[in-house]
Amino acid sequence: MTYDEFIQDTLDKRGRFACGDAYHERHHIIPKCFGGTNDEENLIDLFARKHFIAHRLLALENRNNRGLQYAWWMMAHNTVNSFQDRYECTPEEYEEAKINIHNATSGENSPHWVKKLSDDIKAKMSQSRTGQKMSDETKRKISESKRGERHPMYGKHHTDEARAKMSEKRKGCVPWNTGIPASEETKARLLEFAKRPKSEDFKKFMSNKFKGEPKSQEHRKHLSESLTGKNAKGDSPHAKRVVSDGVVFDCILSCAEYYGLKSSGNIGAFLNGTKPMPQKWKERGLAWYEGGDGEE
Repeated sequence: MTYDEFIQDTLDKRGRFACGDAYHERHHIIPKCFGGTNDEENLIDLFARKHFIAHRLLALENRNNRGLQYAWWMMAHNTVNSFQDRYECTPEEYEEAKINIHNATSGENSPHWVKKLSDDIKAKMSQSRTGQKMSDETKRKISESKRGERHPMYGKHHTDEARAKMSEKRKGCVPWNTGIPASEETKARLLEFAKRPKSEDFKKFMSNKFKGEPKSQEHRKHLSESLTGKNAKGDSPHAKRVVSDGVVFDCILSCAEYYGLKSSGNIGAFLNGTKPMPQKWKERGLAWYEGGDGEE
């Protein structure tokens, strides 16, 4: 049965507006996307299942019309509100609608196929979003919707092939915030996070994360250049003061330089107990400085 035959059969057997008190929905005989109007002669009341059939026939007869495909898909997808009593389609009907909407909106049929937004449109989109901030309630809802088992990657892991593709895609990409100094608020939040006590599990995870993974010469050079002149000696936030021969040093590196040593590694090992402390260092009173007398 064609769509036109279906509509005419309904008009002949039941009439245009004769559904009574039973749940029904108003339907445009000629769809609005084809120029249909809200005039009475273009309207008909259909029961939920009949309405579904009408849109199915329309979609099947007009496969290149995305609006009709979408309307049928939404009805098959059972997207309803509390005031509707929609017809629930069978699994076969759902599958048929799903395949149809997929074919109608995929590949070259997609409205965004090989299309690029102009700079003018991009600027307008950016301007329309400038200053917009989500409320705390919205942020909370989004967070909860993707937490635990609701997260799309819950219990899943990217394959090595997928990781390689993502890595290759990001090579040469310049981060959006490159060259943009962090605000004082951001700095304060980062510092606050860094000072938070870390759980033993987190410490173990970070300790094992890169263990046994050799650093390339290029990576080492990059680290060296990025840290040159930063957090030197006692300026480092991790520096601990040391006392030896009654002198308080701002860090073990300063202590090593004071005694003409090329490296501070042994002093650190003595203090941390990973190497036995030689007698001469014991006599010098080498220890972590806890406060008190001493010449700085």
